[in-house]
Amino acid sequence: MYGNIKYAGRDLYAVEGLKYMPKLLSMVDQNPVSPTYGCGDRQYWLYKQIDFPSGMYGEFALPLALAYMYPHPTNSYYKEPKIRELALAVIRFQDRMSHRDGSTDDFFPFERALGAAAFSLYAMAEASHVLGIKDNDILAFIVRRAEWVARSSETGRLSNHHALAALGLAVTNQLTGEPFFRQASVEFRDRVIKWQSEEGWFPEYEGFDPGYDTFTISFLAYLRLKMSDDTLTEPLRRAVQLAANLVGPDGSYGGEIGSRSSYHYLPHGFELLASEFPSALYMADQFLNSLENGRRSSLDENRTFCHYQYNYLQSWHDFANRNMGSDWQPEYGLNHYPSAGLICLSRPTYHVLISYRKGGVIKASNSKGPIASDTGLVLVDENGSIGVPANGQTTDMSIDSAQKGTTIIVVKTNYTKLTGMVLPTPIKFILFRLLYITLGRFSRDWIRRAIQYFLIHRQISFPFSLERKININQEKISVTDQIIATAHHIRINKVFASSDLTTKYTASSNSWHQSRKFPWVEILDAVKALNENRKAIVKRDWKIQGQQGK
Repeated sequence: MYGNIKYAGRDLYAVEGLKYMPKLLSMVDQNPVSPTYGCGDRQYWLYKQIDFPSGMYGEFALPLALAYMYPHPTNSYYKEPKIRELALAVIRFQDRMSHRDGSTDDFFPFERALGAAAFSLYAMAEASHVLGIKDNDILAFIVRRAEWVARSSETGRLSNHHALAALGLAVTNQLTGEPFFRQASVEFRDRVIKWQSEEGWFPEYEGFDPGYDTFTISFLAYLRLKMSDDTLTEPLRRAVQLAANLVGPDGSYGGEIGSRSSYHYLPHGFELLASEFPSALYMADQFLNSLENGRRSSLDENRTFCHYQYNYLQSWHDFANRNMGSDWQPEYGLNHYPSAGLICLSRPTYHVLISYRKGGVIKASNSKGPIASDTGLVLVDENGSIGVPANGQTTDMSIDSAQKGTTIIVVKTNYTKLTGMVLPTPIKFILFRLLYITLGRFSRDWIRRAIQYFLIHRQISFPFSLERKININQEKISVTDQIIATAHHIRINKVFASSDLTTKYTASSNSWHQSRKFPWVEILDAVKALNENRKAIVKRDWKIQGQQGK
C-alpha cells in the first residue's frame, strides 16, 4: 500500500526499494562544502563515534543512480539533479578515503576487506554505467579499486564475495574496455563454480547458507547477462532448483538452518532467470507473495539495507514476463542433502527444514505462516557459561520413513560453549586498534583469520551430549531431547528451549522474520533432572495445522 493505492506484481519491487530512500539520504552527508561530502557513514561524519568511515557505504551510489534513472509512479527522485550529484559525491568520497592501492576498510582500520571492496566496486561501477559517467577521476578510481580486487583474496570461502568480485570486474571491463578486467572476472567466476557443491549450493564459511546463496545467484545471474556467459547456465540451474525446494509455502526462506543464519532473499537473479527456469519464476513469485503479505524478512540496519534496496529496484527493471505461464511446484516428499547437513520434508499441509549439522534445528511452515522454529536446548551453568548443540559435530543421524505418513529423524551430537559473547571495553578497544594500525597494516589476512577463529570457528567442549528425536506426521511435529552430562562437576542453573539461537557470529544473522516470533521457554524440570540424575528428557509438540508452537 502506498498512499491510497495498493500496488502488486512488478510494482511491489519499486515501492519496496524506494521506501529506503529517506533512510539512505539521511545517512549521506549532503553538504557540498563539507570535507565528508558524500560520506554515507553517519556514525563517522555526524556522530563522530568512530575513527574511520566504512568503505561498504560506497554501495549507496547504485540505488541513488537507479532512483534517478528509473521512472515509477512512487519515485519522486526520478531525474532530480541532486540525486545524480549525490551518487557522484558518494563515489568521490570513497576515492578520497580509500587506501592508495584502491583498497578499503569495513569494520577495522587497515582491514583492506575484500567484501567491502567488492560490494562498493560493483555498486560504483554499475552506477557509473547506469548514469553514463565519463569523469576521468571517477573512472581512474574505479580502475584502481578493480585492480586491487583483481589481485586479492580472503581467508575462508565466502562465495557471495567472489561472485560479486567477478561481477564488479565485469562491469569495470564494460566501462573501460580493458581485457585485463574481463580475464580477472573469469578467474573469480571459475573459482566460485569450482566451489559449488554437487547438491547445488555455494559455500559460506565451509557450509551452506540458503540466504547468502541468493546473493551468489543474483550476482552470477547478472554476470551471465553482462558477459553473455553460458558457462554459468548449468551451475545456476542447479542452485535455483535447490533454492526452490527449500522455500516455504509462506515464502519463508533460510534462517538458523544455514551456516550463517541469514534470512536473505534477493530476487533479482530469479527474475533474470525466470524465462528459462520455471523454478526461478517460482522463487521470484514466492518472494513477491511475501512482500504482498508483509512476510519478508527484514535486516534494515545501516550496513545491509542497501543490498536489498538496489536488488529490488533492479528486479523491477528486469521483471520477467509472466505471460509465458508456469505451474511449476516443488515435488512433495523428503529430500536429504548430506553435504549441507540438511533435510527437507514437504507435504501438502506443511514444509519442514531440519539442519542436523547444527544439532537438529527445525524451521517449519505452512501456507498461513510459521508453524515452528526450534534451535535447540540451551544450558547455563552456575558460572554463567552457556552450552549449545555443537555446530558440525553430529556423531550420528538416521531417517526412518518406513511408517506411512510418519518420518522420524534422530540426531546425536555434543554440546559446546557459546562463544563470541565477549563485549568491547575502552581498554580492549584501544588495544585492538593498536593491533590493527601496527601489525594489521602488514598482516591483514593473519588478523582476519584469528578473528574468524575466535568469533566463528572456535568450539570449546561443554560436558553434555544430546540425542534429539524428531517425529513428523500429518498432525504434529514432536521433539524429544535427551541430554546427558558427561562430567560430574558441572551444575546447571537454567535450561531454555530456544527458538532463534545463533551459535556462530555473523554480521547478517539475528534479523527479523515471523518465524522468530516464538518465545524462548525456560524448562525448570530439566534443571533439577540434570543436577540430580545427570540426565534430562524434554518433550515438545507443534501442531501442523496451527501457527503457534508449545
